[in-house]
Amino acid sequence: MLTKRQAIEFDSSSLAILRSPGVYMYVRNDEAIYVGAAHKVLGRALARNHHKRADLLIGTSLILFPCETYEEAKQLEKELITDLKPVKNQRNGKTLVAQHLAEQLGITAQAACSQYLATGE
Repeated sequence: MLTKRQAIEFDSSSLAILRSPGVYMYVRNDEAIYVGAAHKVLGRALARNHHKRADLLIGTSLILFPCETYEEAKQLEKELITDLKPVKNQRNGKTLVAQHLAEQLGITAQAACSQYLATGE
């Protein structure tokens, strides 16, 4: 007797994409909770030794963004983190403070973050 099972099929081109550079995003309730970039996107997203693994298991879905190169993936990761502000990408709230400060001062978030972290305030 067959039990009810779900299957997901990946053709060879899809498998190649899953092993390529890209960005992964864990989502919960239609909100990004973590965004990361990797040389092999699926492997990193599901890695047992991922430094945020326990936090990411609260996600309800995983979205993958295939990229041509790792550099492209890093750029997309940066843009998504800036735009979506995933809670698990923030360090003690300092990144959010730096982004807010950058908007007020009209400078880049990276410059504001560097300045903010250097002063420790």
